[in-house]
Formats: sequence, structure tokens, C-alpha cells
Amino acid sequence: MRMQIAIRQTGVTRDGYRADIAGGIMETSPVDQRIYDECSMPLHVAFREDGVVSSVVSLRTPTALPSGIRADLDCYPLEELLLRQMDRFRPNGGLNAEFTFRETALSPSCRGATVYAFSGMVYPEESECVSYSEVCQLGPRGGIAEEAMFFDGIVGEDFWPELGRIDAVAEMRGATMGQLLCKPWWGFGDEPHSLPGTMRKANYEQLERFQQLHFGERSTPEDEADYSRLKERMIALGMSDMFTDPLLERYIGARRSAPGFISPYRPIPLSAQFSRREALETLVTELVAPARGM
Repeated sequence: MRMQIAIRQTGVTRDGYRADIAGGIMETSPVDQRIYDECSMPLHVAFREDGVVSSVVSLRTPTALPSGIRADLDCYPLEELLLRQMDRFRPNGGLNAEFTFRETALSPSCRGATVYAFSGMVYPEESECVSYSEVCQLGPRGGIAEEAMFFDGIVGEDFWPELGRIDAVAEMRGATMGQLLCKPWWGFGDEPHSLPGTMRKANYEQLERFQQLHFGERSTPEDEADYSRLKERMIALGMSDMFTDPLLERYIGARRSAPGFISPYRPIPLSAQFSRREALETLVTELVAPARGM
């Protein structure tokens, strides 16, 4: 197993421990047959003297979320659980974290492996030093249980140095924890990626299919039926602004028709990221388009 993890300070305490938020991705081994999708698992997160994560260990079996919670999370990211009133894991000396996992479309580093997004809580002791600036990568050690992951390096320094040094505190200032995976820092392959978030993979597939049908041709009765069904689904997912905002609709259509377009509902490699300047240029072009046509 391998993991990339960032931790965010909250200033809240629980049962004598600090309650911090963690997020990131985990890649399972090809031989790991356990189910992690829509499951939670307690772990132990250890820190070096300088506060950097030194290891993450769990010998527990992932436990499926209760059916009621899974139903409630149908249209929401994992971070919704951070705000929910529910029975929670009680930290202790042996286990001081609990993460919930969802499968992603991010390509793994080897065939048969799976990459999951995770979100959850870490409970350092009051006296424990935690560095919140680094995004850490951890991996296995030969001869030690697969579920034990140890510090391998810092993302942006030891991994993906092309990113430059990442200060996660500064980069996430003003952002919600749900935006963490939208940063182009993540992955175990040849290039770092951004992810669309931590909703269910099927939701992102539905979003992309709807936009394909909306901006493309619906040439069969099956396409029309699919489009009608997915239009209702967009409302449930909170993605219906395009139906009432013509400028937003034109902007999305223009982005989709741009050369080299990659769906924002799939992981996007760093080399294909478009800048805020490019987005603004597209928006301005669409704003002035009616005037040019008059």
C-alpha cells in the first residue's frame, strides 16, 4: 500500500486529543482483495520530531458505512462526513485516526492496483508536533506487513519536483478541505494529477455523459432517454446552474470544444491543466461574442 496525505489543523480537541482533518489518496496492492470503497478504517498515524508524518499503519479490516449514511452521501463528497453528527471512532494510544475511502478513476502505478481518495480525522496528542505544510508520500518496507506505510518523501520535493515546494497551508488558505484533491499534486504514476473531488466515481461519469449529450448529438431514442434521465440527476447533484445561466452554458461548451480538452470529471495530468488566465480568456470571449455578431 502507498499513500499521499495532507493534514489540516482545526483548533478543535476531542477526548483529550487534537482533532485535525486528513485527506489524500491511497493505492492498494494488486493482491489486496479487501473492499475499501465506501468503507471506513481506523489507523495509527505517527509523526517525526519535526512534525512530518513518519508512518501510517492499520491491521484492521475496512468496515462498510451504514446503509443510511451511504444513501445520504449519494450526491455528496466524503468531506460531508466531517460535518455529520454520527457515532465516531474514539481515539486511543494505539489508533489515532479514521479515514473513509472512495474509489477514484486515477490510474494506479501497476496493473491490478486501485487508487482511493480518503478523508477523515487524525487525533494527535496535545503535546505532539504536527507539520501541516507538507504533503507526504508513504510506502511499504520489505518484510513488514503490507498495511504498514512509512515515510518515503515530500511531494514537490522528493516526488514531483517540477511542482516546486508545496506549502499546503498557504495553498489551501480560503479553500475547503473538499478542494484538496483538486490540486495537481496527486498520483503514483509518471505525472501528478488533479482529481475532480471525492464524490462517487459514478457521479462524475454521469456528469461527463450528460455534458457529452447536451453539447453533442442525441441521434437515437436511447440518447434522448439517457439525456432526460441524466438531466434530472444533474438537479440532484446540484449541477443545474447551466440550465438557467446561458453564459455559463456557453462557457462550458467553449471549454469542451477547445483543443486538447480533458473532462474536468476525470483526473487531469499536470501537463493538461489550464490556467485561470485561459479560463478568463474563454469567459471574456463568450461575453463579447453576441456583440461581435451584431
